[in-house]
Amino acid sequence: MASAILANIKEEVTCPICLEFMIEPMSIDCGHIFCQACITSSYKFNMGTGSESNCPVCQSPYKFENLRLHRHMVNIVQSLKKATLSSKEQNVHHCARHGEKLQLFCKDDEEVICWLCERSQQHCGHNTCLLEEVAQEYQNKLQAALDKLRKNKEESEKWKAELQQDKTSWQTQIQGKIQNVQADFTQWKGILDSEEEKVLQKLKREEEDGLQALAVSENELTQQSKLVTELISDVEHQLEGSTMEMLQDVNTIMRRCELLTMKKPIPFPKKEQTVFPITGLRGVLRAFQELTDARQYWVHVRVTTNDDWRIDISKNQRKIRYQYTPVFSPKPSSICRDHFFPAQKVHKKVVGFSQNAFQLPGNNLPLLGVLGALVITSGKHYWEVDVSKKTSWLLGLSDGRHFRCRPSHDHTVYEVPRPKTGYWIIGMEDKSGCKAFGEDPTTHSPLSLPLSLPVALERVGVFVDYQAGSVSFYSTTYNAFLIYRFTNCAFPCEVYPYFNPLQCPEPMILC
Repeated sequence: MASAILANIKEEVTCPICLEFMIEPMSIDCGHIFCQACITSSYKFNMGTGSESNCPVCQSPYKFENLRLHRHMVNIVQSLKKATLSSKEQNVHHCARHGEKLQLFCKDDEEVICWLCERSQQHCGHNTCLLEEVAQEYQNKLQAALDKLRKNKEESEKWKAELQQDKTSWQTQIQGKIQNVQADFTQWKGILDSEEEKVLQKLKREEEDGLQALAVSENELTQQSKLVTELISDVEHQLEGSTMEMLQDVNTIMRRCELLTMKKPIPFPKKEQTVFPITGLRGVLRAFQELTDARQYWVHVRVTTNDDWRIDISKNQRKIRYQYTPVFSPKPSSICRDHFFPAQKVHKKVVGFSQNAFQLPGNNLPLLGVLGALVITSGKHYWEVDVSKKTSWLLGLSDGRHFRCRPSHDHTVYEVPRPKTGYWIIGMEDKSGCKAFGEDPTTHSPLSLPLSLPVALERVGVFVDYQAGSVSFYSTTYNAFLIYRFTNCAFPCEVYPYFNPLQCPEPMILC
């Protein structure tokens, strides 16, 4: 019954417009009460539409200026709110089944109960205790669970960040591949357009040559046909005359008929091979495919530090430059020019320093170059080097034996670089043309192989297939092509990328 009375009171203090407890209840002329905000909003709406101000409940007219605050209703609303809160608090702390105060905790069922619940069959024999006794225990458990959940959330956020990073990295990678593919196809479109133009020009020249030859033959046939026509006319005219006229000068006519010889035009030669003359393009496409496959194994190579003061390495370890600073040179003409393992120094002992050479340590020693900070023991590896500005350079692969055994200043034996001495390299010396430093397959003696290249080298790609025992060098600019390939290489356990700037001051740049 008390609840019914409370419900009636709640209905009386509820605003008919917003159906919530009244806030600042205002009474109008007819006696109905509304929230100040609600009745004000209703009045403004009526004024905006040109309607009269009527009570939202009974439709009686009222004057807005007669609105008065209903203080008695304000007190009732505040009291009712307190009573409602008290009722809610009572429901929380008392057993809904027995109405008794909740003071116990059942550990078996993990729920709050009253003393009657403890004696009921549902909780009979269960482990129960006072709320105060288990509060700290379960607070610790809840705190531990909260810490774990927070840790899980942090880990989840971390995974999310990593996933986002992977997503960004993957998109960047794919975009890079898309750009590479577009660049490759743009390059090949240019190559194909160029090749097409060459083929079409060649076919055009062949067409013109053929038509010219046919025109000559046609002219000859025209002349022959003219002579035959004239002779036929003369013979017909001879036959149409009298016997005397026919026999007169018959010898001349017959002589002309006997001397007339028809000459057949020379057959026009047909060149089937010129219909689709792009065999060279197929080779270019094959080389380009090889280069594309090799680039899948690209590694970012940096060079190791070196102890040769004549070779300068940039801070990012990607530029190798020859630097030579003379200290004293009484006779410049007698300066000893260092070359990398020159032929005249093979098996030659170098003792001491020349008095006329630059007085700097290691002046009369050859440049050994530098190694890349990449130890190759298996697999496939590819890198590129920019040599576009250089007139002298060497690059390729080395087993590093000469770097482990540094030459002394007083007694050193130098050998020409070749596979037997642990070098698989190509290079150029003083604009003398690109060479491969190989060896005779029978005697294994040093052999410099001049390389015929269609264009000057700018970027050189190096591809190492350790298991296959091969080192391939590619030109990667303009029309891609294979420069040279070492095969059947007997690699030791470890090999390294090799770079030597020689005496050219321009840098080698690792791409």
